[in-house]
Amino acid sequence: LRVKRHQEAVAQFQAAVRGNPAQPDWLIGLGLSLQALGQHREAIEALQRADETGKLSAERKNLVANLITDLKSRL
Repeated sequence: LRVKRHQEAVAQFQAAVRGNPAQPDWLIGLGLSLQALGQHREAIEALQRADETGKLSAERKNLVANLITDLKSRL
């Protein structure tokens, strides 16, 4: 994700999420990489799943909500 190899990042995050589907950081990373690839619907789904884990700090919850709002405006 940091080096902007988003296609590779998506594959890695998807594999990680399959192993632990309730890990919100991996779901956020997946959402960010999908967003960078222009896959907005899929990014929203990943971010919503991150929120639904109930494991986000208030700061991360706010970040995710803002990302979702932004992505929905692009649909």
